[in-house]
Amino acid sequence: MTVSIDVFIYFKGLGAHANSEYQYHLNKNFRYFETDFGLDSESFCGDNKARFKILGDGELLYDSEAIGHQLPKHIKVLVKGVNIMSLITEDGGDGIDCDHTDWLNPILIP
Repeated sequence: MTVSIDVFIYFKGLGAHANSEYQYHLNKNFRYFETDFGLDSESFCGDNKARFKILGDGELLYDSEAIGHQLPKHIKVLVKGVNIMSLITEDGGDGIDCDHTDWLNPILIP
């Protein structure tokens, strides 16, 4: 199964619908989390927007603010010393209709 944003196709990723949360127990074993992210190609219904956040032990490590349909974004976030990492997608302020979101090629770097 593939996931896609705009014309970019990925073979690995996590799909979700806002509002959602994935939690990972890192046990303080990693230094960085790296991923592409954005609204899935199938979610196009106009001007919908979503927000992407990463928390480390409940503290905000990254906040995308509200983003719409665009090319995938890429981030590398320091997670050194983090026990539990949360990947969160939220409504972008326009309701959750069509807010299908993707975390693409996510990797943890020791």
